[in-house]
Amino acid sequence: MRNLERFTGVGVKVNLPTQVSSRPGLDSAILTGSSWIGQLVSAVILILCARELSYEQFAALASTLAIAAVIVAGVDFGTNSLWFVRLSSGTLSLAEWRNLAGAKFAIGFLLLILLGAASLILGPICIQIGLVFFFQLVQQTLFVFHKVTDQNRAVAASAVLDRLLALGLVSFWAFLGIDFGDYAYLPFVIGSLLACILLFLLIQKGYRPSLPFNKLLKDYASGSRDFGIQSLVGAFRGADVYATLILAGSTQSSLYSAVSKWNMPIVIAGSALSTVAIPLLASRGFNRADLKVLKVPLGIFFGVILLSLVVAIQSELAVSILLGPMYADSSEILRFCMIAGALFAMTFVLGAALQAVGRQKKVALISVLSFVIQFVLVFIMTPFFGALGTVLSMCISQLISLIVLLVCFISQMNKLKFVNDAASQSVDQ
Repeated sequence: MRNLERFTGVGVKVNLPTQVSSRPGLDSAILTGSSWIGQLVSAVILILCARELSYEQFAALASTLAIAAVIVAGVDFGTNSLWFVRLSSGTLSLAEWRNLAGAKFAIGFLLLILLGAASLILGPICIQIGLVFFFQLVQQTLFVFHKVTDQNRAVAASAVLDRLLALGLVSFWAFLGIDFGDYAYLPFVIGSLLACILLFLLIQKGYRPSLPFNKLLKDYASGSRDFGIQSLVGAFRGADVYATLILAGSTQSSLYSAVSKWNMPIVIAGSALSTVAIPLLASRGFNRADLKVLKVPLGIFFGVILLSLVVAIQSELAVSILLGPMYADSSEILRFCMIAGALFAMTFVLGAALQAVGRQKKVALISVLSFVIQFVLVFIMTPFFGALGTVLSMCISQLISLIVLLVCFISQMNKLKFVNDAASQSVDQ
């Protein structure tokens, strides 16, 4: 522990851990394990919904979740990533974060009210999207505080609680034989709501979000812009489910939706690795010595990628066991989903590393170009190949993005090596 006056923004010593974790391997394991459990439960929820709902109802649920994710990314606009980096590097205090987070919540609540009003004209899907979006926005923002203050167990517990509550509700409805197509979104809302309450109560009272807007608007306009572009692009990628619904119909959209999230454990492993690595990169830059510290998260990450390739090879068996004959055509889609997930996770890690050392604009530009390539291919391929065309478009765009980011990463490493060598020579002289 150390004096964190600058970190907390108050003139007293507080008993908060340092920004850089002293146990990155354990932290990565906790975050990865809990996220895997949460995503496994989410997969079970979606499998139950796929079995219990019609193609049309399941496609509507998948579209609701995808659109909500886009709105979350739009309102957040990269501020969570920006704040995490700034808190980790000591350039943002927890007191300042408290004000910024409160302002973001107020903007989200205003948008929720507007969506509620729109539902009177456009139908109940608007309020459904609004409820899912708002509580996910709050939950993801509260994660920042707990991660940066080394309270990863709170993040893990809330993520698992969220999904388990949702699973319990869906299982209860399925057991009773209730047709829950019109309110299939509710488990995702209730789970996130209770997780938000838990996370909020675990924050010390002096750091709970309040409501000034001016600093948040400044972050929107400047510092978080590049993070925001990348997070929006990521969310819009998830909306390819809705694009498939429009271009190929509800059957193809359902076939894709049923397996499109099965690659999330790979993405989660990449996110956990980034969560542990970003504080190190933001505070110390690229340091070869840190590779030893990160060996456990790196091992988990590449182990999960190998496991995903096994699932890709055995996709027909996995689909037949978990989804049944109704979704037999999803096996080929699943195969390429797992490949796309592995490519996306690697691009995510490389992008996060470059962002942490100040290359946000470059990462944002690459993300936008990759997104444009993906959706041009979606509109070309999906009408002819259905959902398989959608996922192939993702594979191609992610492969291009990975190659470009890898070149940028190697270039950045070489630049830092040149600077360090020059500095060493000047010291010797």
